[in-house]
Amino acid sequence: MGLAIFTIKFDTGFPPLEAIKAQFLKQTGLNVWVTAKLKMDKINLPYIEMISVLVKNSQEVHQLQTHHQNLILAQPQNYEKLAQSRDYTSRKLSRLNSLTEFQFHISQFYALDFQIQDDVIEIESYPGQYYGIVSLNKTLLDLGGKDFEGEKSYPEKWNKLKKWHHYKWYNRPRK
Repeated sequence: MGLAIFTIKFDTGFPPLEAIKAQFLKQTGLNVWVTAKLKMDKINLPYIEMISVLVKNSQEVHQLQTHHQNLILAQPQNYEKLAQSRDYTSRKLSRLNSLTEFQFHISQFYALDFQIQDDVIEIESYPGQYYGIVSLNKTLLDLGGKDFEGEKSYPEKWNKLKKWHHYKWYNRPRK
C-alpha cells in the first residue's frame, strides 16, 4: 500500500476556499488552510512585479501542464512517450515562474498535496492518514462534489465521524 489519490469533480464549479474552511470547521472542529510554493527566478522584485511575472508565464505553464495531462489520458500505456513528455514538461517548467505544490493543511494533523484541473481536484493521501483525508473528502462532497464514479454519496462509516475534540484519547480514529 502506498499513495492513494482521491478524485472529486464539481459540476457547478469548484467551491470557494472560505466555504471549504467553514464546512470543515463545522464538521470537524479543526481548521484547514491552503499553501502553495512559489517558483521564481528573481526574489528581489517588488510584490506587484512578482504578480505580473506570474501572470505573464501563466498561459505557457497552463499549456504545458494541459498538454501533458491530455497525453496521460490519451495514451496511458505508452510509458516511453509519457516519460519523455514528463521530462520535457519539467525542463520547460523549471525555466518559468509559477505556483507549485498546493497543499491543504489540517491543524494538529498533516498536509495533503492536491492538484486542481478545471473543476476536478485530486488529493493525495498516504497510509496512516485517515481522519483528515476522509473529513476533507466528506466536506468536498457535501459542497457539491462527486467522486470519480459520479457518486455524491459516501460510505456509511463517514456519517459516524464526530468533531475531533469529541473523541476520547482511547477511541479516536487514526489521524
